[in-house]
Amino acid sequence: MEDQTQSTDTQSAGKQTKLAIILSNLIHEPFSSLYVWLPFILRKDLLASVFQISLLVTLKPVISILSFYFGSYCRGRNVRAIFLIAGVLARVPFLLFPIFNSIWYFILASTIYMLFYRASIPPWMEILKINLEKKKRQRYFSLGAALGYGEGVFLALYLGIFLDQHTEMWRLLFSIFAAIGIIGVLVQGMVPLSKEPALGERKKLSLLKPWKDTLKLMRERPDFAHFQWGFMAAGFGIMVVIVTLPLYFADVLKLSHRDFANSRYIFMGLGFILCTPLWNKVMSKLSVFQMSSLVFVCFGIFPIAIILAKVSLYFLYAAFVIYGLAQSGSHLLWHLSGPLFADKEDSSMYSGINIVMVGVRGLAAPMLGGLLYSQFGPFFTLSVGMGMCIFGGWYILFKQPKRVKETVL
Repeated sequence: MEDQTQSTDTQSAGKQTKLAIILSNLIHEPFSSLYVWLPFILRKDLLASVFQISLLVTLKPVISILSFYFGSYCRGRNVRAIFLIAGVLARVPFLLFPIFNSIWYFILASTIYMLFYRASIPPWMEILKINLEKKKRQRYFSLGAALGYGEGVFLALYLGIFLDQHTEMWRLLFSIFAAIGIIGVLVQGMVPLSKEPALGERKKLSLLKPWKDTLKLMRERPDFAHFQWGFMAAGFGIMVVIVTLPLYFADVLKLSHRDFANSRYIFMGLGFILCTPLWNKVMSKLSVFQMSSLVFVCFGIFPIAIILAKVSLYFLYAAFVIYGLAQSGSHLLWHLSGPLFADKEDSSMYSGINIVMVGVRGLAAPMLGGLLYSQFGPFFTLSVGMGMCIFGGWYILFKQPKRVKETVL
């Protein structure tokens, strides 16, 4: 009788988790779409400097290091409570956007968001790992992401035109979408756990221990370490490209909000949506390293098309279809690799390392991109980013440890 009750609870938790994945993606998408717009808005509408844009793009990944400490401190505590606290705190600063007109406040709000948003990922991944077996976790995670991007495509049809006509309304939109996002966090936080995780012993926060734990895990798991180094190379290249884009779009291509929305959301969204089912099938047939290599090479093709956009905007649209293709694969790899490599262990440590490595490469890549842009222009900078992505694809495929070649997602 007790086993039957436990089985019913597990099924109920699984159903609610699937529903929460779908609903949360749809609820969070309006804010996520507008958040990506922020560097372009600051450059185009508020004339933010190259340094301010570089700093904004730098702080977004660098702050992940603080998220790593937050996650390390919270490990062994209630995963649902951690997720709720981090998810709400991430969005609160954006509620005040209508009363501020300072570029520096907007940069601060973006930094706070990234700090707590990143911190909320490991507990949410652990909840999914507890409630859903691997195939269902992959299927519903990719489905939720595709539906969210589909909503983003729909929003972009109207947001670009709206912001061209009402250039000051983006502040109010940020506030409204942040409030809606808090509702999405509460929806996710209501998901029951099919079983309570072992909380373990609570330890005091140490500045060095998280790094020691990371190095220890990387030494013990050469497959996971190789995955991280490949992602490091390609991720470095992508960050160099990303810091260049808002400057290139505003200064060289002189895009309107509508042009930006069409390329960044509609065409990228189409690439993401159409290719997510394909990557979902690829995940079960290729090793994690083979799939990563394909994703990184696609990211490397993206800046080539961006350079050609100076000839025709059709290349810009093609570039973002390619970026959407690559991003859909990267989204699955980055989020699901923690539970994959952890297997039966607590996945929060693995997901936490994914996050802190974003911060490590963020210490140098965006500022380097801004410096290269100032000294050598956009075409050289985009070429450097392209080279790093392709190098990452070569490295992760051809330099992998022989004994872990069959690691499959």
